[in-house]
Amino acid sequence: VSFQFQELALDPEDKLTVYDGAGRTAPVITHIDGLYGAQSPTVDRDVDSLVAGASVRRPPLIVSSGNRLFVSLSTAGGGSRKIVAKYVQGCDLVVRHTDPVLILSPGYGVTKYPALRNCSWTVQGSNARRNLIFLPQFHTEPANDVVKVYNSLSPHKVTLLATLSGSSLSQTQAKHTSQSGDFHITFQTDQFVSQGSWAALISTDCNRLEEPHLRADVTDTSFGARVELSCEDGYYLNGDSARTCWLGGRWFPDHAPVCKDITCGA
Repeated sequence: VSFQFQELALDPEDKLTVYDGAGRTAPVITHIDGLYGAQSPTVDRDVDSLVAGASVRRPPLIVSSGNRLFVSLSTAGGGSRKIVAKYVQGCDLVVRHTDPVLILSPGYGVTKYPALRNCSWTVQGSNARRNLIFLPQFHTEPANDVVKVYNSLSPHKVTLLATLSGSSLSQTQAKHTSQSGDFHITFQTDQFVSQGSWAALISTDCNRLEEPHLRADVTDTSFGARVELSCEDGYYLNGDSARTCWLGGRWFPDHAPVCKDITCGA
């Protein structure tokens, strides 16, 4: 079963939980509340290992390990809330104009992926450059359980970016770019060995830092990029000297530093 939230607005004290099975005794895939958003401990740990302090608060694209999912909602009463969700049989999902996007292998965080699966995730961007990054704990049966990444939805422009299996992805294998923001990911498993799980993030690049007289030590503006900042001669930096691109194309710290004139007293 594939499950995705299309709209989600909760009050601060609301709690929503998705279970990988038929009831509350099944393993929990994710907790969502109105104050902190989605919380998936395995995902949060892996994202934090990429960028310290970063976390994914948007609900993931969920694929169950079996043929059932259970969703519970607890509310404090009053207030206003809106939940629009979609589920389909199988494991083929289409996502449009959402950023960031978190993709999980079937049963991620609670069990190994199942055998004999042929899943796909089609992620449509908005003509903005985006990067796909596999989280560190990538583990599939080498050569037999395979993830493929394509960088376009058009059959005339599609390019196979990577064919991945096994574990310990290199930096080149773990990160892929689409200038249009479109990705198509497939995952095919055989009938024998199920060795683990994997997850991937898709996020828009941050804007270029173009404050007057500001200099950056690197030009990379993708998720995880850390930029050291300084000013041209004759100016001093007012604000933080480093910024990191977080998920959703957002710089952290939020406020950009500025370069100010160095003035001498009379």
